[in-house]
Amino acid sequence: MESMSLALASYGPRPKSPRWWIGFLDAAERLAVMRGWTYTDVGVSVAGKRPGQTLDKNWRYSGKALQKAKDTLGQEQPLAVGFAIQGPGGEHNVGALLELGMNVDALGPPCNLVLTFDMDMLKGRHAAMTTKALVETFEEVEGVIRQTYGLVHRMERRKGPGLFLAGIGTNHLSEPENELLARWVSSGTQYEDKLWDIYWGNLVSETQGGPRHEDLVQAFRDHVGEEHVMPFGEGRHFITLPFDLADAAHYEENLARWRRRLRRVPVIRDALM
Repeated sequence: MESMSLALASYGPRPKSPRWWIGFLDAAERLAVMRGWTYTDVGVSVAGKRPGQTLDKNWRYSGKALQKAKDTLGQEQPLAVGFAIQGPGGEHNVGALLELGMNVDALGPPCNLVLTFDMDMLKGRHAAMTTKALVETFEEVEGVIRQTYGLVHRMERRKGPGLFLAGIGTNHLSEPENELLARWVSSGTQYEDKLWDIYWGNLVSETQGGPRHEDLVQAFRDHVGEEHVMPFGEGRHFITLPFDLADAAHYEENLARWRRRLRRVPVIRDALM
């Protein structure tokens, strides 16, 4: 079986505070303590002198490297910042990343935060990445960006889930995944009003569904169960599908089944891009 990744993404407006990048570094440090992570690398992408140029700066993680990242974020025009997370066997490159990026082409949400984990990391000390832990992770991010929309999904690692959720495709995507990505690229600016699609986890805001937002949330309650619709504050809800996220053998089958079922519900169908 292909190596699988768990991916969490959230999208929102660009924060007004000029220190929001530094706030992300601080939030990442708190998340490491909460989840028992060990970072191995920290990197910053900044705008170059030429139009469209991006410069990447990466350091092996340490207190000194973190200060270099903060200095860079304070002195240059940042576009993204991220951390690599140590694998269960001490590996440095296992596809476990925590990244915050800014969209500069106005084709999608101004800000996106993506966290990807190899599913193998959700064992032992990482087994606590349960639904509760995922919600806590969203809550910690809330101190950096006001999340308007978010999702939790799992994909084969070779398909680049972190890139996919940031609106970038790879050669390994299936035809349905390419179609889904094209929909996000063409309609991502509607993220405040529409859901990209139905995923295992869905962070739904009070603006999505328009005047029928309450009907939208109630429809999810009616179909997935009250216990899978959790208040997230300020009119938002974190909604999960009622099947085991860790069941790799049946994940795609279960997701497809629930997508078919929920897409038949008019108020949910109308809320999708």
